[in-house]
Amino acid sequence: MAKSVDLPDIRAIERDSTDIFQVLQTLASAEAALRARDYLSAKKGYESVLLHDPDLGTARAGLRRTLIATGQAEEAARYIDDATSADAVLIRVLMGRSDHPTVELKTALETHQDARLWNALGHLQDDQGHFAAARQAYARANLLGQRAGLAENNTGQSHWVAGEFEQALTSFEQAVQADPRDTRFDNNRRRALVKLGRVEFAIVGLTSEEASVFLGQAGVQAEMEGEIRLAKLLYQKSLDLAPRHNPTIAERLEALEQ
Repeated sequence: MAKSVDLPDIRAIERDSTDIFQVLQTLASAEAALRARDYLSAKKGYESVLLHDPDLGTARAGLRRTLIATGQAEEAARYIDDATSADAVLIRVLMGRSDHPTVELKTALETHQDARLWNALGHLQDDQGHFAAARQAYARANLLGQRAGLAENNTGQSHWVAGEFEQALTSFEQAVQADPRDTRFDNNRRRALVKLGRVEFAIVGLTSEEASVFLGQAGVQAEMEGEIRLAKLLYQKSLDLAPRHNPTIAERLEALEQ
């Protein structure tokens, strides 16, 4: 009688292979979601992969970048693997933990040509009133192949902070043309139209309900900026267009009129 030979557990091998395949599929889906700026799906995907392998560098980097993109810098800091990386520098700056953020960003850019670092530098320079330098930073970010319309939108924000609202409108229009699907770009364009007194043009293409919400939000922004007459106008137009009564806007308008 021939001697029996121990055979491997084929079912166990198949199960392990299937698990690995599923993990790789989940990772690929998370990467695709991040590219599409579907941050909720990306976050869920990366977290699922890290449950299987907490040290997988690709998943840690993907989750870190997802969290940075959604403004969750503190949580992103948990996934830093290299304190000198572009992600680490960006997280420190966003969390306000850099003593000299402008210097640190410029130093990091000598090693890491990362569009996000250029954009962060531009935002800091806008805050400091160095508008020409900020716009150059946004242009440098654009040369690195960032998503369409972002440089134009950032430039528009720079003009807005500088009080150059016509130029801001032009830049926001260019951003919308580059990516018509980005509602933030379109909202900025509409906001610039409101600022320039072209309220009727600002609500073109919106339903009555959408226009009411937009004008209400624009009114809050105007009130925060001390433009009381404009805020009252926007609140009233918001209420005129509202399909149903909006008590919050009505209360804000009443408070201003008193």
